[in-house]
Amino acid sequence: NIESLVAFSDQSRIPTYFMLLPTKCAIKQSEIPQAAPLFNQRQFIEQTYNQLLGKATVVDVYPALFARFEEDLYYKTAPDLTALGAYCVYEVLAQRLDITPRPQEDFDIQYVTHSYYGETYQRSAYQDISPDVIALYRYQKNNRTYSVTHTYDSLYPQQLMELSEQPEDVLDVILGGNTGDIIIRSNLRSRSTLLIVGDDSVLPVIPFLASHYSQIRFVDLADLSEEQIAQIDCSQYQRLLIAYSVDTFIHEDIPEKVALLQTVQTEQPAEETQQDAGQAAS
Repeated sequence: NIESLVAFSDQSRIPTYFMLLPTKCAIKQSEIPQAAPLFNQRQFIEQTYNQLLGKATVVDVYPALFARFEEDLYYKTAPDLTALGAYCVYEVLAQRLDITPRPQEDFDIQYVTHSYYGETYQRSAYQDISPDVIALYRYQKNNRTYSVTHTYDSLYPQQLMELSEQPEDVLDVILGGNTGDIIIRSNLRSRSTLLIVGDDSVLPVIPFLASHYSQIRFVDLADLSEEQIAQIDCSQYQRLLIAYSVDTFIHEDIPEKVALLQTVQTEQPAEETQQDAGQAAS
């Protein structure tokens, strides 16, 4: 995976960013029994990033998450980031992407359920634990509106919670779940686009980024054939973020498929056209 990522970054024609998301056991390691074997994720992230120096911009969110390890950054009953954990990642990521993160008070918080039991709970014999609360952060300023893959008019299609047959599927309320290829469009006037290649771990972060871009496309290479991956033209986007959990990056060969992405272009898209700039100014 590292070799493929280095090779891809060497030939990429657009600004490329890379982020490894630590898993819950790395950030909440003080809550793990002492006898449990723990992999040094911090060291692995640093070693991986060192191999990408000068090739891609790395986004190190480990220190920010670890500094707040006592907070509810991950669900108790699932491996996923909570909305608070995703916001913590977003704050670091936004600065690396050269955008100003929205202050937390700019988001309205909606609690959609207080009785969520995730996949860790479903697979565990120990069930004497209180359920998780699912909160959604909604950016309400500037009359921002969104459409998601031509199907939903919201970043959080809550109707899916009612249709869900499996308790762990309730998190599909975020962008409609990981369908393999998701496009989020907003009514932002300036032309700003971002392509994200990654896994489920980055999904909770995307709604925070959505208020900064006119279009974001998320692609999970695990769900696409080699032919489909080769048809993705990265040059249509101004920036590319590759984001995987440490767990996926160590145990799966999915990130290796980034080598199949196309980055050749005839002309680099401008950050903002004159017309867009005029509209934004008005």
